[in-house]
Amino acid sequence: MPVSIIDSGFHENRPGLHPTLDLFLHAGRLPDNHPTTCTPQLPNITTTGLVDTMTYSGIKTTKSPQERTAHQLPSRGTNMRSRFSSIFATSATNRPIYDQPLLEYQDWLIVPTLGAIVPNWLLLIPKCATLNLLHWQLSTDQTIQDILATITRQLDLDPAHLIWFEHGPALYDSSVGCGIDHAHLHILFDVDFSFEHFTHHITSSSNFFWTQTNKDDPYKSLSTSYPYLIAGCKDESIYCSHHLRIPTQYFRRVIATLSDNPSEWDYRVYPHLNNIVKTINEVHIRAAMS
Repeated sequence: MPVSIIDSGFHENRPGLHPTLDLFLHAGRLPDNHPTTCTPQLPNITTTGLVDTMTYSGIKTTKSPQERTAHQLPSRGTNMRSRFSSIFATSATNRPIYDQPLLEYQDWLIVPTLGAIVPNWLLLIPKCATLNLLHWQLSTDQTIQDILATITRQLDLDPAHLIWFEHGPALYDSSVGCGIDHAHLHILFDVDFSFEHFTHHITSSSNFFWTQTNKDDPYKSLSTSYPYLIAGCKDESIYCSHHLRIPTQYFRRVIATLSDNPSEWDYRVYPHLNNIVKTINEVHIRAAMS
């Protein structure tokens, strides 16, 4: 299961390589051949990096094909094309930098996020079209914790300084899906606030009922029948569910407040392009040094 560390060529302080604002904002082509089915892969990973060839242990699949196909996804709504469509396009021509894969495995990839309120903000995106990561985990038997462990090793990240979260819709075209309706996990590393500060603001600024999750597998606490919000760091994680009125981009609103930019939470309005460039550069540096 090969993984590549991709050099998109965008680096600060290097003449001729910094993109223009037009290229930043170019939406790219939306293809008609977006993948629609999950195909779990089994064996070990052989990794090709920017500097050396590295090897990582693969994530094993234990469920039978019958068990995987028995898991049913909700019906797809009217939003047939994902915001991520250009990421999966066969041609990278005119692809904006926030859709440039930085790390790529066979079943998932890592990109910077559009609307990076703070630097060092990544998205983990499954290559198959699935509504949320709970559905994906049930279908493939790949756990988010195992994948996060792979990313922290590859980029030499401190798990204690890595925060992850997901807005998990239960239906297509809902506010929880943030207008994307393709599963993705937000990953922040080395940001200016702690997970304790993050969760304190989450729990104190909402009337949601927040619960600690299963420590070994946070997603084991969730149900496919309800939308959810989930966030974690190392061995801690919390979630809320059963709330039908979860506001769109909820965690982005929290981070904007923590960053003293409370009005700049919407990725559609505030792309935060400088932070995207900083994130790309940091990932390249860490990948080259690992």
